Amino acid sequence: MVRPGRRNGPFQPNQETSQVGRAVPHGKGSAVASTHAKRRGGKQNYIYFDDSHGFLSNILYADPNWERHSNFLVYELLDFLVLRRKQNSVIGSQGYFPVWEIVDHTTRMGFAPEDAHRALEYLLRRGLVTADHLGKTHLSEEDFLRAHASGFVHARLLLENIHYVAGIAPSLYLNDRNVARQIGRLAIVNLRNPLILRTARFGRFSALLWSERGA
Repeated sequence: MVRPGRRNGPFQPNQETSQVGRAVPHGKGSAVASTHAKRRGGKQNYIYFDDSHGFLSNILYADPNWERHSNFLVYELLDFLVLRRKQNSVIGSQGYFPVWEIVDHTTRMGFAPEDAHRALEYLLRRGLVTADHLGKTHLSEEDFLRAHASGFVHARLLLENIHYVAGIAPSLYLNDRNVARQIGRLAIVNLRNPLILRTARFGRFSALLWSERGA
């Protein structure tokens, strides 16, 4: 979850996505505002990414226990809700969709329903989506979800940032053992030049993602 504070950036924990632009100086929705958000969002006092600390989340996360491993499942679920955050729902508020409908959307894309349900619970625990019952851990098929402002920032701003992608790469579970080893080696070399390290990591990881996406 994006938390308030000088070091953590300008976003409030319960902020609506329509207010994200206004929360950043230099004007609502401007290019400068987006750049500022990405720079502030990427600043942490850690070399390696870890879900257990900080306010950033890994939206390319994959659980090794899933039936069909993919680094795109979490993002596809979040993207479904972000794209529809202004649509009216049957429960009255905008952007809320039942869990069964979200899971059905990714099932038609080839993902396993059980994997999708677990991925939605991961998004809920990380504060990237909000449930109608305001719970933080478990979901049933009849629960309703909507994208949180933090989810919008991750899906639309952070994912295009090389520092974010390079930062989460060493913590990912990957099917390709060779790429995983290359990223692992890059995580312990070139520490005196973080830009070289992050660029190399980004190149290895993005090549793997493009190959999976095109498969």
